Amino acid sequence: MADHQRHGTNHLDEVWHHSDEGTVKPVSDLSRPESVRVAVVNDFDVIVDGVLGLLRESPSFTAVVDPTPDADADVIVLDTYGRGLRPWDEFESLVSGHPDRAAVIYAFGVDRQLTDEALGRGARGVIWKGIDGTTFLDDLTRIARGETVVDLPVGLSAPPRPPGNWPFRETGLSLRESEVLAHVAAGRSNREIAELLCVSSETVKTHVRSVLRKLGVANRTEATWKALQSDQFARRRRPVLVEPALPPSA
Repeated sequence: MADHQRHGTNHLDEVWHHSDEGTVKPVSDLSRPESVRVAVVNDFDVIVDGVLGLLRESPSFTAVVDPTPDADADVIVLDTYGRGLRPWDEFESLVSGHPDRAAVIYAFGVDRQLTDEALGRGARGVIWKGIDGTTFLDDLTRIARGETVVDLPVGLSAPPRPPGNWPFRETGLSLRESEVLAHVAAGRSNREIAELLCVSSETVKTHVRSVLRKLGVANRTEATWKALQSDQFARRRRPVLVEPALPPSA
């Protein structure tokens, strides 16, 4: 499992200042709120259900079914899967007019720039998807108690095994490969995907090749067709996707 930085504070300008002072006090030693209402925002059913499954492991959390800006939730978790790492328009719609609501960015590819921008826009948490489920719930508890929590990777000693679920996980796709497939199925080019995920085009090409191999398809069109035919890519708010004109030949 990868190491990660985990820090909480009530002051935005101290989040990074305290980033090297060691681990924080275990949340089990702190008072928990009686019930925290949490809404998870993402288009993909399997992504939302995966996060909701984590929440159900603790009696401290109540899942809010309605993931809209007007949802009656204490904490909004914006999962960036399929969106890219700069979802600020949607983020603003979730926090606007709700000063008491805590908004959290839950992402796989997080860095200092993303974190600083998120905190500057009013996020109360930036959480890396490589952490385990228990730590994720602890982070949400701290956020619900009024802290600002930053939980980022430090050094990768092994490929992370994020909790929850994602499309084609059972086929062998990693979380990042699955996310790349989501963007491919939306008709985005390698360069567009690289910009959204803040990686190089060569990295995206490597992921695409791996996706094609694991899905047993020959090209992006066949991968898109297979993705869109799968229930794993079912969406709550389905946008217009770029679909192949014809099914792949048998």
